[in-house]
Parts: sequence; C-alpha cells; structure tokens
Amino acid sequence: GYHRSKTGASPSARDRARADAEALQFASRPASHGSEDAGDAGSSVGADLGGEGGAHSTYGWPGLRWGKPLGRPKKLSGQPQVVRISDEEQVECYPPYWAISLDQLRQLNTTLRKFYKKRMDNFAEKTMRQVTPDFIVPQTAHGGTGYSLKLNREKPLRANVMISHCWDENCENFVNHMLLKSAEIHRISSGETPGLWICAFAIFQRGAGDKSGPDIQEQLGGSRDVMGGPFPQVVAQADVMMVVQTKEAMVYTRMWCVLEILIAIQQEKEVWLAGDWPANRKWLEEFKPRDAICGPPYDCPGSYIVSTEAEGGVSVQNVVDRNRIEDTLEAEERIEVLQVDPPEDVDNREVRN
Repeated sequence: GYHRSKTGASPSARDRARADAEALQFASRPASHGSEDAGDAGSSVGADLGGEGGAHSTYGWPGLRWGKPLGRPKKLSGQPQVVRISDEEQVECYPPYWAISLDQLRQLNTTLRKFYKKRMDNFAEKTMRQVTPDFIVPQTAHGGTGYSLKLNREKPLRANVMISHCWDENCENFVNHMLLKSAEIHRISSGETPGLWICAFAIFQRGAGDKSGPDIQEQLGGSRDVMGGPFPQVVAQADVMMVVQTKEAMVYTRMWCVLEILIAIQQEKEVWLAGDWPANRKWLEEFKPRDAICGPPYDCPGSYIVSTEAEGGVSVQNVVDRNRIEDTLEAEERIEVLQVDPPEDVDNREVRN
C-alpha cells in the first residue's frame, strides 16, 4: 500500500540532501515532565536563536529556568514554541515535537461538529483554511504554542508521520482520510503513540495583537533559509510522509508541498498516498510542480523555496511519472476495501466521493 521513493535528483542534489539530513538531526527527548496550565505566555525573554549557541527563545516566562530543549536540530533558523512544564521550569519545543495523535484528531472532528452546530453553521462544508481562524486561532490565543502542542504540553509528541496537504481541502474529509490509515500508522509506530505533523495544528497560528509566541514567519525561519525551518526538520526525522489529496484542491499547487516531497524523495523516505483517489486520478496525472505557487515573502528571487522549481520540479515530476499509475490503482483498491468494511470509529460517508 506504500512505496519507497527513489531519488531522481542530480548527484549535487543528493550530496546536499545528505548534508541536510546530517544537519537536521534532532536532540533526544529528556524524561517527561508534569505540566500545569500554560496560561498567558507573556513577555519575551532571552536572545534570538540565530545559530548553534546557547541562547534561548525570545518568548517565554521571565524568571523561569530553562529545561533541556526537545528536538533542537543542529541546523536552525526558525523559532521554537515554549512550553511551561512547572511553576519553575519552561522548555523549548522544536518542530519534531509539534505532533498530534490519531485519537486527538478523532476528537477534533467531534468537537468541530459541535462547535459549528452551536454557531448554526455546517462543519461538513468547512475547509482547513476556514477552520483555522474560526477555531484553532481562538483555542491557542495567548498560549504561545500551536494546537498540537497545547494538547500535548504535558508530554510533547514526536512526529513519526509528516502530513503533506493543501489548506483548501474539506477539513472533515481530510481528517477522515488520515483516520482510514490508522492501522498502518500504528503498525510503523512500534507500540508508541503515533504522532502526525499537520501544519495547521503544528504551527502557532498567532492572532493579531498576540505576542505570546513566535509568529508564522519566525517559526518558518525566514524566506532564504527554509531548510532550517520546520518542514525539512520534520521530514528528515519522520518514518513516513503521507500525502493527503482530496477532491477540493491539488496539493502540488503549493510550492511548500513540492519542497516537502522533494526532501522526502532525496532522503528516500516512504511516501504514502491517501485521499479521494477515484475522483482525483485526473489531479494526480496532470499536476505540474513548476506551476506551484508560494506567497510572499517566500516567493522572492533567490529564496530556497523558489529554487526548488529548477532543482526539484523535474525530480518530483519524474517520481510521479514512474509511480502514479501503480500507486493510483493500489490506492483505489485500498479505499474501496475500506469503504466496504470501514473502521467503526470513522464516519465514512464523507470519504465516499
């Protein structure tokens, strides 16, 4: 049901991928701590994390000591999120620990149905782009962390599955597709709680006037050094990358998704495909990575995200050309089987498109 992608990159790209993989190694996690409610993460403290020195995040609680950071990579450009683990101690959490569990995703779907029903609105019609300002931003306001880390602040969860997705997909459908992969995700997790890295829930979606944590650009690491930002870090240490394609939008219209799969290809990560395959076979067959776009400031001339068009576009297209028919047929067959006998805890109606 999945394949190991083979790189189509040039030797120079392969060499860079190897160097990036070494630079993106993350620190082992310390023993878990208890945690109290984070409350409002107020004033900023410390100095910028601009390199490999010992400076701490500019966000946190004045007067609290710093514990051992979770997941700090050797190559770093983006800011971490800060978690208060006790009355005396706070910890910097880096992108590999901004993950959410399958159970939490399942509960989120239930919560969102109730949330929109109370507002006299229809969750079944909401995209990820709409759910984020409606629900995620208010839920994480003045806490300094993304939704995933807010849920797991007592024991931050490492991401062993990187989810590549487009923000314009239907939220409920998107979550259902991941839940349909539950058995496979558990199988690769060696008995540990699987962690899924989903941009909308991992990144702190800081609202206007909120100074409790890093803004999106600070977390992504700036326009010219995205290899030190969250996406490459998470792909490098994940076991699998799962591409979720729904009928609403094509993932490879977004340059970020092209970057993610390029890194996965270069590092020969396993790539799983999930989504509305019978309805979206045409999407998969016709996408062109060179047409992908990325908003400012990451579309500026010379930025790494733009350079992937020249260096990675052909490589990504070649991989899809080699694998897409086999993978599409496999995915169609697997989805059909799951629809006949779906997991009891998944409402499969929205998955049948």
